[in-house]
Amino acid sequence: RNMCARTNCSLNPEQIVQVLKNLGLSIDEFKDPLSKYTPSHNAGPQSYLPILTSNKDSEKIIKPMKWGLIPKTANEATRLDISTINARVENLTSSHLWQPLLEKNRCVLFVEGYFEWQDQSGKKQPYYIRPAEGKLFAMAALYSEWESSSNVENAKHEKVDSFTVVTRSASQQLKCIHDRMPVLLHNSEEILKWISSGEDRNDLLQMISIDWTPPSIEYYAVSQTVNSVRNNSRECIEPLEQVRKKKGLGRFFGENKEQVLPQKCEKDELTKVEKICSDGNKSGTKKDDIESKLAKEDAKKISIDETGISSVRQQKKLTDFFRAPKRQLEDASIPNDKKRKD
Repeated sequence: RNMCARTNCSLNPEQIVQVLKNLGLSIDEFKDPLSKYTPSHNAGPQSYLPILTSNKDSEKIIKPMKWGLIPKTANEATRLDISTINARVENLTSSHLWQPLLEKNRCVLFVEGYFEWQDQSGKKQPYYIRPAEGKLFAMAALYSEWESSSNVENAKHEKVDSFTVVTRSASQQLKCIHDRMPVLLHNSEEILKWISSGEDRNDLLQMISIDWTPPSIEYYAVSQTVNSVRNNSRECIEPLEQVRKKKGLGRFFGENKEQVLPQKCEKDELTKVEKICSDGNKSGTKKDDIESKLAKEDAKKISIDETGISSVRQQKKLTDFFRAPKRQLEDASIPNDKKRKD
């Protein structure tokens, strides 16, 4: 299986440059930072993400590239159909597509974390995997510079920089979630070696083939919110239990009232009474008779809660009792023949 195609990169360009500076990487330029790259908690294929490359003058440049490598030889009609999001490290030297890119088009993707889906008896449970202490993952990647053909009449000239993430077999620590993982570069020395020209190919392959996982890596289950790339809230990266707890408190405090059954039943019931009364007045039906009929229907709709068995109307009476003024409650506890006359 391929590595799943979701990452979290919510930092703005200035924050990315600062984090890399803390790692000992001084960036010479961040090209067009806001033209295409949009910070996201749930970035998928076709998204533009910050990619580190090195030019002919050995300057370290970050520029937004589209996730899903488009081969340089692709034409306009098929370029999206053959875009690839992953490149297996086992195939880098044997593939006619990856081999030339390995020689001179190496780059690094920086993200705060990525998502994988664990197979649980046919169901997919998403997990969020991230480095601890607010660091970034540095993923080995390859890029391509695609340009539209000049032979097509009336076609707008287009240039797309795209990339693919290099993957390998999952480490022992992460095998329980997925059998593949991105190739993670250890430190600034490996990052610079990966993007620098003139490096020996065999040395590079040996470097990225080491079975290594950051010692301070964290992973935990998250909600199904991340399943759709349309969802881009922070909930995508929050622990599942935290999301459940938050949603549970929201329902308790009435933030999602349409799901609170008693309130909905009461509202629907009143609407029903008003409708029947409106129609009944034409045929001589009395409201008291209708109330009596509805009361009998309520008796059949019994719900069980932690305190025992109670109907919707009984719950409403309890609510009215506890909301009653103190003087009214005191009078209710005094027998009729001993009540004071005001």
